[in-house]
Amino acid sequence: MNPETFAVCKSDLFMKSEDGRDARRMLFGSTLSNDRHAGAGFDYLIANPPYGKDWKRDQDAVRAEHDRGAAGRFGPGLPRISDGQLLFLQHMLAHVKEPAQGGSRVAIIMNGSPLFTGDAGSGESEIRRWILENDLLEALIALPEQLFYNTGIATYVWVLTNRKRPERRGKVQLIDATSFWVLLRKSLDAKRREVPFERKQDVLRLLADFEDGTTRRVERDGEERETVVSRAGRRGRDRRLRDQLQPLLPRVPPAPSAGGDRGRHPAGGEGDRGHVAGDDGVIRGVAERPVRGLHLVLKEVVDMPLSDRIKPISYLKAHAAEIIRTLADQPEPLIVTQNGEAKAVVQDIDSYEQMQESMALLKMLALGNRQIDAGRVQPAAEVIARLRERHRAD
Repeated sequence: MNPETFAVCKSDLFMKSEDGRDARRMLFGSTLSNDRHAGAGFDYLIANPPYGKDWKRDQDAVRAEHDRGAAGRFGPGLPRISDGQLLFLQHMLAHVKEPAQGGSRVAIIMNGSPLFTGDAGSGESEIRRWILENDLLEALIALPEQLFYNTGIATYVWVLTNRKRPERRGKVQLIDATSFWVLLRKSLDAKRREVPFERKQDVLRLLADFEDGTTRRVERDGEERETVVSRAGRRGRDRRLRDQLQPLLPRVPPAPSAGGDRGRHPAGGEGDRGHVAGDDGVIRGVAERPVRGLHLVLKEVVDMPLSDRIKPISYLKAHAAEIIRTLADQPEPLIVTQNGEAKAVVQDIDSYEQMQESMALLKMLALGNRQIDAGRVQPAAEVIARLRERHRAD
């Protein structure tokens, strides 16, 4: 936090609090490298960390704390240096109260990156796996696009707790609130929509009821229809909360709640692993189908359309600059349609280069298989001998 932002926030709290107590609790410094509330536990924690903000300035302190394992905040894993959202999430989980003290609830709003990025074994995957195996994730709520002033990308509320009700244990609820919006009469930068009060209350009801298959009449593609907006399924292990709930949805030593380390990390909880769906790393939905990322969950398990990544060409023309800016945060390709037919794909350059490299490797493998099928092979020993002779001759 820079000094100007700190001063504005603190003065705002002084004006809103009669005794200024809340303002005095706000301390200056970097949340990631200098935890000013170390050792403190809170009943409720709410945050909206910056999207796609790198943590280069804090990396020495963060990596040192990660090396401490369960004794630090970042033992489960480190995300890529370009996005610190999952570090803020781990920071919040490090400040929950022990279940014996009543536990805590956490709500954090993040973009799609923490759900969908990171292959198996990556820092992101390790963090998600730790959260799922410790049964901390209660619900994921997909919000409408264009809710924020500086970006129109899709965002998600992660609801986490270490005091789940018995009927919620071993399960994750998916709530699709992407259609719960109305247009603003006047746009405010990228903010063109808002969630009306009655829809906010509806999301709270869906979360409290915890029912599988709940429907609402919502408008999609200009047509109002009955749509499933809530799913409650068994959790599993992450391989990539994109290739499975592989965020919801997306291997650190056993997490703190799973044994002797429980008392060393406030996010302890019960660590009930009995509900992990096998050793294949696949998180199972209620229909026992693999669950991949939140959008793929909504599409494949709940039959909710993947509408946020399919746009007409008119959207591309009107939002080209914004699309380019958000590709780094949301690397999923954007499918562009014309007259209802898919015509083009917009993709970030890193993903494109990775795809080209993968295609080149596949072509080499395919060529090798054809040569093997045609019998164009030689014993390895003969090839090595010839190479050695050529080397000596040179």
